[in-house]
Amino acid sequence: MAGNALGTNVGGAGTSVGVHHHANATKYAEPWRPGSQCPRRTRGGLPIDEVIRRSWSRCLTTYALDPYQSKRPNTVEHADLQARRQRIGAVLPIARIEMEGLSKLMLHSEYSIMLTDRDGVILSYVGDAGFAATARRCGFREGVVWSEQELGTNGMGTCLTMRRPIVIHRAEHFLAQNIQLTCSAAPIFDMRGQLLAALDISGASANAQTHTLALVDMAAQNVENRALLVPARTTTCCASTAARNSSAPRVRAWSPSTSRARSRARTAVRWSC
Repeated sequence: MAGNALGTNVGGAGTSVGVHHHANATKYAEPWRPGSQCPRRTRGGLPIDEVIRRSWSRCLTTYALDPYQSKRPNTVEHADLQARRQRIGAVLPIARIEMEGLSKLMLHSEYSIMLTDRDGVILSYVGDAGFAATARRCGFREGVVWSEQELGTNGMGTCLTMRRPIVIHRAEHFLAQNIQLTCSAAPIFDMRGQLLAALDISGASANAQTHTLALVDMAAQNVENRALLVPARTTTCCASTAARNSSAPRVRAWSPSTSRARSRARTAVRWSC
């Protein structure tokens, strides 16, 4: 596995890992300047290097994290986890369908697929058996908090902080214990544009997986589109039931809210094509 080349215990992974991580620390300590070379970009306005630099700056100055200190991920109580799952409503079962679809596309590729809430708590997990040992060691479990504040620059946490799709590749992670990972994550918003969750694909690939980011971003958009249709379906079903139970002629219910939901859903579908 690619992660084994770096060693399973990152604290004793060797001088080359420390030098590589230190090189990135120096790189991201320097501000990005317009016109300088920055080939990798995603939607959201900022160059990738600038996104990582700002994240590392938050880790140092705001969260007071030490990149070389081993940090055990925090886990919420079971009751809290259940409450968080209920809080995102229909997004959870819709996202699970997308996650199962992604897992079939990535069969035997040694990846984990995770859904977090807006606080970075993993609500649902699907993983390849070949990646299970690494996933357990890294803390990819339901209930674990992967916010940027808790675990530094990482796919799920930085995606939620920046509210944009992002790849965090190996030494771009702030904590040295996570530099064997490559994480691709995309945010999920509700119909009002409020941040709800993040969908993430993480593995130990030696290469930055731009196609994986495209997959997870498309899946996140699918979740948003399907969730938009849930209020419209609920209203239509209630209206149909009321019509069947009434002797009055059946009239199709309409309201501004359902009209807006359908309109936004159609627009979202067009944008995802």
